[in-house]
Amino acid sequence: MTSALPRRKPLSARVLAKVPYAAAAYLVAVGAFCFAIWTADANPLTTLALFGPRWVVALPLLVFAPLAVFARSYWAGVLTVVAGVVVAGPITGGTASIGPIFTSDRPALARIRVVSWNMGGVKAGPAFRQFVEQTEPTIVACQESGLTADQMPKGWTVLGERGNTVATRSPIRFDAFLEFPSLGVGGRLDRYIIDTPDGELTLVDAHLPTARPGIETAIGTKFRDLSELRHIIAIRAEASRTARAWVGRADANVIVVGDFNMPVESRIYREDWSDFRNAFSEAGNGWGTTKQTSWFGIRIDHVLYTQPWRCRKAWIGPGMGSDHRPLVADLVLEDG
Repeated sequence: MTSALPRRKPLSARVLAKVPYAAAAYLVAVGAFCFAIWTADANPLTTLALFGPRWVVALPLLVFAPLAVFARSYWAGVLTVVAGVVVAGPITGGTASIGPIFTSDRPALARIRVVSWNMGGVKAGPAFRQFVEQTEPTIVACQESGLTADQMPKGWTVLGERGNTVATRSPIRFDAFLEFPSLGVGGRLDRYIIDTPDGELTLVDAHLPTARPGIETAIGTKFRDLSELRHIIAIRAEASRTARAWVGRADANVIVVGDFNMPVESRIYREDWSDFRNAFSEAGNGWGTTKQTSWFGIRIDHVLYTQPWRCRKAWIGPGMGSDHRPLVADLVLEDG
């Protein structure tokens, strides 16, 4: 008498049994991609990932999340959640700030509202004027700008040239500028001294070189030729180091704003600018997309400051014709 062969589990059951292993493999892949992002600006491939549509890494979550539920697997669920947190945070740049909730009622010795906007060459129209009137900023710093005093509400002073302009109601004077002619790239920093009721404030309006030419060359050659991108990476690193040295010591009376053409995950950003606090990183919520392409966005515009200033709130303003959106930051000197 022959014994019956053991019955194989249905295909669906066998697939669901492997879900925890697949979720673990996905988490490892997410970790590797995260490492690549945080070492970007060191080589062309990771730089392409840094400035590319990083949200695509989240697509497998659309599969793993329901599979973890169907498989009734605790470990698959945990691994998927951890992977989702890494994707939402370190990889795509999402942030959640609860600190300002507990400090918003503290008395402030001084407060300023700063707007930074790369205008992309568009004219400041009625939407911009309405934005200024509703937001009531203390300082508006623009890049790729042709902003003039007649485009601002009455009482504003506008200074600047070659694309960088600063507008304020406070007394302001131009101090110095920096460009990068020896590097053969665009970009400019302008330094202003602003007289406030609490003393002089140094504002630097920055527009650092972009990686776009190298990225476009790489895409145009279907990634066979990365030499131009490699060259651009080196130039951007040198320009950033030069700019950081020119700005000088991270001091309480120095605020640096503008289009840095790099997100906070960039190695160049961390090496040169991490001694400043980043307004949106400290007090913003969400992804803070300031530069928008047709199918993905990235946060490359920043408001930087240092103690004893604090940022109580930072948010992204509306689109007004440029491919950048304005970044707004409320900075305060707290009492105690």
